[in-house]
Amino acid sequence: MSEWSAARQRAIVWASLYAAGLLLILLALLGAWLLIYVVILREISLVILLYNPSTIVLSVGLMDVWGSGFYPELAVYSLLLLVLGALPVALLWKRAKFSTA
Repeated sequence: MSEWSAARQRAIVWASLYAAGLLLILLALLGAWLLIYVVILREISLVILLYNPSTIVLSVGLMDVWGSGFYPELAVYSLLLLVLGALPVALLWKRAKFSTA
């Protein structure tokens, strides 16, 4: 009887950890999506005025791919936008001098 209750307790612990981890992952994905969406909307308002069919910029390409429903390509574009935005921040972060006061 004690083996059965120990196995049941272990299953309950794993199920609760799985549920908590899944919730955290979903919240992180939602936050990342919102951050990328805000960047796209901020950039698209400036770029849409300069857009023509021969020069497609990243944000217009994102909107085109999103509208056509090619979600794997949209993920690649979004990752590229995220890396291009995070790279200067990472480089400047290393050079920044922070004061404690």
